[in-house]
Amino acid sequence: MTSIESLLALDDKDKHIYEVKVSLVVEKIGDRYPQYFQEEFIVGALNKPKTKGFLLAESNPRKVGNIYVSCIALTVALDAPHNPEREHLVKFDVGATSNSIHNIRNVIFFKDYFIFKRAVKETMTHFTDMPNTSQMIITATVTVIENRRPAKIDCNEFEDLISENKARALSALEELYLDQETSDFTFIVGDATFPVHKAILSSRSSVFKKMFTGSFLEKSSQSQKVSDVSVEAFGEMLRFLYTCKIQNLDYVDELLAIAHRYQLTKLQKNCEFHMMNNIDDTNAYNVFQLSHRYRCSIELKQKSFKVLKSSQFHKLNLKIPDKFLNQPEKVRDAYEAKNHIEKIFLGLNEAVINCADDNKNDGSKASN
Repeated sequence: MTSIESLLALDDKDKHIYEVKVSLVVEKIGDRYPQYFQEEFIVGALNKPKTKGFLLAESNPRKVGNIYVSCIALTVALDAPHNPEREHLVKFDVGATSNSIHNIRNVIFFKDYFIFKRAVKETMTHFTDMPNTSQMIITATVTVIENRRPAKIDCNEFEDLISENKARALSALEELYLDQETSDFTFIVGDATFPVHKAILSSRSSVFKKMFTGSFLEKSSQSQKVSDVSVEAFGEMLRFLYTCKIQNLDYVDELLAIAHRYQLTKLQKNCEFHMMNNIDDTNAYNVFQLSHRYRCSIELKQKSFKVLKSSQFHKLNLKIPDKFLNQPEKVRDAYEAKNHIEKIFLGLNEAVINCADDNKNDGSKASN
C-alpha cells in the first residue's frame, strides 16, 4: 500500500479533511492585449490556515479567421503546508462554464490526490478558448487531507536533511574566517594579525575557552601576541578551526605542536595521519621524537621506530633494542652516537682518498 493509499484509508479520527471552493470570473476582452484574473484563497481556518494559494487565469487574445478569441491559461498554486512535520495530501479540480451566443460549454482541469510537502504550482497552458464576447466563470475545489498522527520519519530523508544542515552551517562558519568586521579578538604573530571570534575558538578548544572565560588577561583584552610559532602554521591552525580543512602541511611539525598546545584533537590526528604516510629515512628520527613529545598514537611511534632501526642504524651494522621504543632519550643518545660514527667513517674515507691521490701524484713525478 502506497503512502497515499495509507493516508486515504485512515479513520476519520486520525485525519483532517479541509476543502475550499473559489470562483473566478473572466470578463470579455475589449482589446487585443493579455489580461490576468486572480483570486486568492485560504485552506483551513482564517486564524490558523493549513496553506494559502491562488487561482490565476491568463487570457491571451489570438485571431481565428475574422474574429479574436482568448486562449485561457489556468494556474493553481499552493504554499507549502504550514505543518510540514505532518503528512499531507492535496487534490484539486477546476470546472469552467462559458456563456457564448451559441452554446454553453463545460471544461475540466483535474489532479487527483498527491503527496503535499512543498509549494505547488500546476498550470494548464491551454485550458480553453473563449470568444471575445463571452464571459467565463471558473470554479475550483481544493481538498487537503492532513494526518493527525505524527509522521513516520524517513531515515534516508532525515540523514539527507542533517547533511544539508551541516553543510550550510560549515559554509556559514567558513565565511567568518579572518572576518575583521565581526571579530572580537586579534592574535598578533610576527608582522601578521589574525582576527578571530572568541565564541568560535572556545567551542573548538577547551584551552581557548579557559583563556577567554577564565581569570586570564585575554578575557578582557582585545589581542594577544604569539611569538613561538610561524605565521604560516598559526594561520593554518585557525583555518582548520573555521573550515575543518588544511591547505598547507609544509609546517606539519609546528602544526602538531600547536594542536597539542590547544588540545585540538582532530587537528593532531590529521597531522599524525600525514606523518604516518610520509615517513622515510630522512625524517624517521624527527617523527619518532615528535610522537613522544606530543603523545601521538602508538602506531606512529612504532612505524617511525621501525624505519629508524632499519635505515639509519642497519646500514652501519648497528642495532638498537626494541625496549628503546618507549625511551626516546636513549634513542637520541644512540642517534647522536651513530652520527658521530658516521662522521668518523666519513673522515677516514676522505683521508684514504686523499692519501691515494697523493701516492698517485708522487708516482707520476718519479716516472717523469
